[in-house]
Amino acid sequence: MKKTAAAITASALLSATLLLPSVVYAGDDEGGVVARLERLCGNTENAADLTPGELKAAIAELEALDAEVRKSDYAKRKLYLFRIGKCRDFIRFALDVKK
Repeated sequence: MKKTAAAITASALLSATLLLPSVVYAGDDEGGVVARLERLCGNTENAADLTPGELKAAIAELEALDAEVRKSDYAKRKLYLFRIGKCRDFIRFALDVKK
């Protein structure tokens, strides 16, 4: 599958946006949120290689994580919600590109 210049640029920009707030250290991992975010969003440059089913599963996991964080009183709640939202939007974009 050929990638267009716009898709590559969008992928690079969104990957950079997702990586910028990763100044959260493992010692600050409230309820395993950081580890789950890293697992789901830490490898966004490979999103184009995932199947639609894998992308949908990642979106579902992110939505569950979003609901959990919204109910929590984590100190970095806003940061987690921001990262979850950006990651979910990027994965939705990757899914739309595959359709």
